Amino acid sequence: TIAYLKSMVSETTKFLLVDTKVARQVLEALDSNFYHHRIRWINMNEVYSIKQGSLTVAIRPTYKNQNGCCGALDPLRKWIVETSVESQQKTIVCDNFHTSPFSFAHEQEILHHIRAAMKRHNVTEKLVLFSKSQRADMTQIRSTFQSARTIIGPYNRHEGGNFIWTHPTPSNCGERTQFLEFIPGKDYYGATTMSDQNHPYASQVGSFSFFCLC
Repeated sequence: TIAYLKSMVSETTKFLLVDTKVARQVLEALDSNFYHHRIRWINMNEVYSIKQGSLTVAIRPTYKNQNGCCGALDPLRKWIVETSVESQQKTIVCDNFHTSPFSFAHEQEILHHIRAAMKRHNVTEKLVLFSKSQRADMTQIRSTFQSARTIIGPYNRHEGGNFIWTHPTPSNCGERTQFLEFIPGKDYYGATTMSDQNHPYASQVGSFSFFCLC
């Protein structure tokens, strides 16, 4: 919503945003200049008055997405392009698997197979393990996923929405960021109708190439 509003107003327009830790982390990592010069942070249950200029309040009339699956992300992806520095080193980012329904031992077995497959197919990118400790640093998160050539993780995690930091404007299919998700067996309580399809499951959504393995 902020990215859409930013694209619609002049560069001198200030934003009144409710002060939260997550909002500060995301916006500072996204655009330091916008964060420091165009935001006025406000607190809940406090009254503010505008002494000069006018106040426009954004009210969403409906939660129906009018832009399809990924169209609503276009303003944000464009904003990311404007503030991005192209990463020279491409990596393979692997999210941690030792969360339900995966055990730590199961995670180590998965990593073993990933490394073996990389060696077998002469994949030269560096394998980066995205650990829980890294999730607190939004700047590090952006850097990690912006360099990603491939992202691997458990099904339905979507790496916490961090795919938004990946290459937003690939010029061809080869430049698309690849997503590889591992889906548990059909007996897993969290399995969805996707588990009933033939695997591997593959699709292209927006600027991503999406793969699922069961």
